[in-house]
Amino acid sequence: MRVTTLTMVTLAVAGTMAAAGHTAVTEERRVTVCSAMAPGPEFGAAHMLASEMFARIGVKLEWRGAAHCPAGALQVTVSTRTPEDLKPGALAYALPFEGSHIVVIWDRVQATVGPRVSVLLAHVLAHEITHILEGLCRHSDSGLMKAYWDGSDYRGMNSQPMAFAGEDVELIYAGLARRAQGAVVATY
Repeated sequence: MRVTTLTMVTLAVAGTMAAAGHTAVTEERRVTVCSAMAPGPEFGAAHMLASEMFARIGVKLEWRGAAHCPAGALQVTVSTRTPEDLKPGALAYALPFEGSHIVVIWDRVQATVGPRVSVLLAHVLAHEITHILEGLCRHSDSGLMKAYWDGSDYRGMNSQPMAFAGEDVELIYAGLARRAQGAVVATY
């Protein structure tokens, strides 16, 4: 009886915290991201906003420079003279089945009209980091992981970061658990 009551109270508290958006960061929900991006105000601001977006779902991003990149970390590189025929229309791409590499197509990010460049870059980084963490090439019907953002998405980014869809949060957690066990690549 006492164990059942304790279990019910624990579940109620956890449910209340989850409903309120309070998700604890556990050790397996920490992700190191190494960035080859040149230091500058828009990159620092983008890193901070992307970190805030993940913190809302209980995931801590730890940013490092490329020179101090530990094994197993995500690696972000930048393309500045992107050929038009390389992933036309994409602002970045990830290699989710490989498990660590993201390429930001900086010249296209800068050319996109709408949100401030640091805000857009934060969303692009968060989107591609999610692909890596989920280990999947999939998109959601809504939120940050939509395949294509529209004008209202771009306008909304300036006032409030896009949210993760519920299924993406679950897939991120599952992917982080796999990574913690040493299985970086997701099953098909």
